[in-house]
Amino acid sequence: GIGIDQRKAFFKSCKAAADSEIQIFKKTKFGDRNFAENQRQLINDICNKAAKQIDQAAVYYLSETISSDGGRLQSELEKVFCYAGDTNHITVQDCKAICSCTPEAMSWDFANALVDRNMPSALRLVSTLVKQLSAQRGGNLELSILSQATRSFQEMIKTKNAMAQLNAPARVGKSYFSAIPQSLKEQFPDNMLLKIHPFRAYKICESAGRFNDRQLAQALRDILDANRKLVSGGGEARIILEQLINNITGKND
Repeated sequence: GIGIDQRKAFFKSCKAAADSEIQIFKKTKFGDRNFAENQRQLINDICNKAAKQIDQAAVYYLSETISSDGGRLQSELEKVFCYAGDTNHITVQDCKAICSCTPEAMSWDFANALVDRNMPSALRLVSTLVKQLSAQRGGNLELSILSQATRSFQEMIKTKNAMAQLNAPARVGKSYFSAIPQSLKEQFPDNMLLKIHPFRAYKICESAGRFNDRQLAQALRDILDANRKLVSGGGEARIILEQLINNITGKND
């Protein structure tokens, strides 16, 4: 029951009589700065109970595309487990193949396609987006997609600053953050790259390396310009997004 006191005899009697494990659920606090990390821990816990190993890339994908809905998270993971079958290893490709194509998932994929400078993938996502826009009534799905893209490029700025603080090379290897000495972690306790999983740190550094400072600044200006056009009705959503894709992924200078 809600708000049950675990110190009382009633709870202890229920626990003693239970045929299976008693589950204790904590209320989700969206303002908690550890919310994202708690969501990732929940995903790992669900996978551990199912005797499944899950890649960190898949954990981040699920935590960022399923938002705070715990019931939906459990449901989506059960679908992934069925899809994987006898395979105990869950990859991000498994999650993308079977999880529902939600606006959050589409936003995540679109932002990553821009960050990876993957024009074909970004264009395919825009095509799917247009179909969803024509099927829904109201809403600003295209604006939410741009919002996620903005966050991804802002994250690259923070990544570059964190790398500079650590004096890290422009191109880091997969094992770079796993081998960071404890003395460096103690020297920079607030460095974002030292507070996340080593594989995640490696991946965002890899993405940041695809853009120099001038290209990164221009990408944010392009996203802002696209946002203004969408808000003001300055053209068709598909054309605006395709122009944005071309501006960001088509320039290599």
